[in-house]
Amino acid sequence: PVYFGNISGMLKTFMDRMTMIGSPHTAAGTKENSPEAGTKEAARPAAPAAPKLMMVSSCGFSDRGEFEVTSLWINKVAQKMNMELIGEIYATNGKAFHTSPEALDSKISDYLQHAEQGGKEIAAAMNLSAATKKALEQLI
Repeated sequence: PVYFGNISGMLKTFMDRMTMIGSPHTAAGTKENSPEAGTKEAARPAAPAAPKLMMVSSCGFSDRGEFEVTSLWINKVAQKMNMELIGEIYATNGKAFHTSPEALDSKISDYLQHAEQGGKEIAAAMNLSAATKKALEQLI
C-alpha cells in the first residue's frame, strides 16, 4: 500500500536487504547534466541476469498521483539492481473502504481471477498484457 504518497517501510526494508544483487554503478542512462555523465562511472559493468521485477500497489484515494513516488522509486531500484521491471499495477479507490461486504465478495472474486490470469501471463511470457493490467487497475 501507499503511505503518505510513498512506499511502506516494510517494502523499503525488504528491498534494502536485496542490495547484494544490485550494482553500485550508475546506469548507462545517466542524465547528461549529472557529474557522472561521460565518465567511466556512468557505464554499468556486465552482470549476471537478475530476476525480473513487478510492482503492484494500491491506495484508498482516487488520485493516481499518489503513486508518483512509488513508480519513480521502483524504476530506480530496477535500474540500480540491473533488473527488468516488467510491469506496474497501481489501483486507486481502495474499494474495501466504500463497498458493502456482499458486493465486495464479487469484486474480490473478479480481481482474483484477473490476478491469476496475470500470474499465468508472467510465468509464461514474463510479460503482463495490457488488457490484464487495465482490468487489475480498474477492479480495485
